[in-house]
Amino acid sequence: MTTGEQSPGEASWFCLRSQPKREHAAAINLRDRVDVEAFAPRIRFQNTTSRGLVGFATEALFPGYLFARFSYPRQLRHVVSTNGVSGIVQFGGRPPRVEANVIDFLRSQVVESEQSSPAPVFAEGSWVKILTGCFRHSEGRVLNFDPRSERVRVLLELLGREVQVSLSARSVGSALGPRAQYPAGLMAATADGGRRVAC
Repeated sequence: MTTGEQSPGEASWFCLRSQPKREHAAAINLRDRVDVEAFAPRIRFQNTTSRGLVGFATEALFPGYLFARFSYPRQLRHVVSTNGVSGIVQFGGRPPRVEANVIDFLRSQVVESEQSSPAPVFAEGSWVKILTGCFRHSEGRVLNFDPRSERVRVLLELLGREVQVSLSARSVGSALGPRAQYPAGLMAATADGGRRVAC
């Protein structure tokens, strides 16, 4: 990192602080809403539960931090007010620039957030098992997955009725499930119906 003067209008890389577990969402919001290049490096690893279920999890390489390339101080107010961003890293009251070759090196070593799954990705209609929380060990079908919030909506059958459950994608693992498939069109038919529960 360097603290040298930046030419007016020149964009440089800076390190930002994110809200807890919101690195990926902050990077997406910076790109989509502020038109600022952002990089939230993540690592993907295989995760095996105590019941032998194997899934994949993706976590931030630097929890609580991400990088953004913008013109300081001209764009600072827009950057730090972006949803998911909590501030900019500073030393002695000034934010140090991150050299572009450092970002290039990190990109060569890890899969960038937009190219990798922010969490295990489950296709609509896939059979999953809930690994934690109040519905632990329950199995159901994926209705949809929201990469921004990293939450997955699952259709469960509880006490004879269908319930839609909203969960963190990290609390859900792939399951083989029964061979019987839901009738065609079930996902669309239940997308707005049924009771919804968040856990």
